[in-house]
Amino acid sequence: MINSAASNNSLMTNFDEAQSINMPSKFTSAEANFFKEMFQKKDSEIQSINNKSKTSIKPRMIFDFETTNFIDQGGIAGLCQIVMLAKERKIDLVFSRFSPEVRIVLSLVGLEKLFPITD
Repeated sequence: MINSAASNNSLMTNFDEAQSINMPSKFTSAEANFFKEMFQKKDSEIQSINNKSKTSIKPRMIFDFETTNFIDQGGIAGLCQIVMLAKERKIDLVFSRFSPEVRIVLSLVGLEKLFPITD
């Protein structure tokens, strides 16, 4: 089953328990807040499914940064919070295809080694 919805200049695609998210061209604190809210909503949905079916779903979220060419201090702080929320909520989080501009910023602050990045 594949569902798509445009949200806050990003595209989210559900593949059952996996979600692929095309990130917006700019990632600031406003976008980070949107994605933190999405995590909270996703967590309550998962808890509801797990309680009803007595199973343990471990969702996977893939954030695709290929088209993101700007990230500021608020965006970086938001990414750190999103990683922490994912760990707390047992969501498998992957960041993929950082643009060269964003990769440089992450490298300058030393975060490229802390984030779950895949190409």
